[in-house]
Amino acid sequence: MENITISQIAELAGVSKTTVSRVLNKKPDVSAETRDKIEGIIQQYNFSPNAFASAILTKKSDTIALVIPYDETYVLFNPYYSDMIRGVSNEIKKHGYYLLLVYSDTTDYIAAIRQKRVDGIIMLSPGRSHKGIIEEILRLNVPFVSTSRTPGIARVHSIVTDDYKGAQLAVDHLLSLGHKKIGFINGPAILASSTERLRGYKQALGKKKIAFDASLVINGDTSIQSGYEIAKGLLKKRGLTAIFTASDLMAIGTISAAHELGLRIPDDLSLVGFDDMPFSAFLSPPLTTVRQHAFKKGCLAARMLVSIIEELPVEQRIEMPVELVVRQSTKKRG
Repeated sequence: MENITISQIAELAGVSKTTVSRVLNKKPDVSAETRDKIEGIIQQYNFSPNAFASAILTKKSDTIALVIPYDETYVLFNPYYSDMIRGVSNEIKKHGYYLLLVYSDTTDYIAAIRQKRVDGIIMLSPGRSHKGIIEEILRLNVPFVSTSRTPGIARVHSIVTDDYKGAQLAVDHLLSLGHKKIGFINGPAILASSTERLRGYKQALGKKKIAFDASLVINGDTSIQSGYEIAKGLLKKRGLTAIFTASDLMAIGTISAAHELGLRIPDDLSLVGFDDMPFSAFLSPPLTTVRQHAFKKGCLAARMLVSIIEELPVEQRIEMPVELVVRQSTKKRG
């Protein structure tokens, strides 16, 4: 018999297709006698299971979707996101899952979920505009993990960064060096991380009784170009001696803008970034920045999702700590 099917194996063994599937997937709740019979038939006919057919029988695809609800260039040009994707991929391989990357700012992937082509979803840094999509996923009762806070949705499993603390550390450092007029190039306004970092920035200023000046805070898109264009405007403000950027990429843009205007870092301008990307220590000057662990964040998100899928105990939310890495881009004022 050539190209034997699971149905034919079940008929030859006198069992159901589900029992055959459980043997193929090495599930424990099959008697030794039945298992031996099925494995003997599999060996006799040199059967190789079709992954798609097995998924239909077991209702499991062994595939996890990593949904990136933005344009792919926005993510892939940012080493922070690339490191997080690497972490997710590295971790799910350990648990025997495949990774499906989905780049979309629409609900196209909902159809795949409804058809049970994925066992779970990790969403990369969703913002407020993605609330409806997340609620739809939760209604479908599909295991789901977010790599950021999801405002307005309480029951989401998530891995988050302590963005509030990170901004506090950055601004406290600049204040300790005598800087009082500090520009802030924040991330996109739709992100919860941007809200938290702005809150940390305001709180640090408030502790020193420095009034918040909204004209010193501008939202960028985390890119080098964004940092460059915003910094050119900020650096024209009289008395500004320091800038905090919400990404190391925007810090690079700020360095370029400062050089163009004849300003030296850190002599004329102190600069703090956020992320601590591998290149940050090799900039000129090396960048003072807030370290968050993107690769580890991806690993933890994947581990959390696998635990949910496999019905293991899991925390609702894990908050990852941050730390300030002081290098040569900051200096005591005057």
